[in-house]
Amino acid sequence: RASTDPLARDWTARSLEGLWLADYGPHGTECVFIEHDVAAAMLRAWKITGDAHVPRGVCTWLADLQGETMGQESDDLGTREFRGQGRVALLGYT
Repeated sequence: RASTDPLARDWTARSLEGLWLADYGPHGTECVFIEHDVAAAMLRAWKITGDAHVPRGVCTWLADLQGETMGQESDDLGTREFRGQGRVALLGYT
């Protein structure tokens, strides 16, 4: 799929749908599927590969697309910012 610059006016969250590689620090690189739920105005990332803390098939993070704000990085690059939640669990997904 062709990409759109995240700062372009015609950018949409739908452009993020699909498989992504994510850096989970000490757990290494994992594969997540990002879905765009239009009705709920949410992005959700589901683990395709998991680890001992958060297994595959679990929603690892979500972003609320309502209330987007535009930020400014120190190097003059703009950012899109959303409120979200991430899932952190103890060993064994407790």
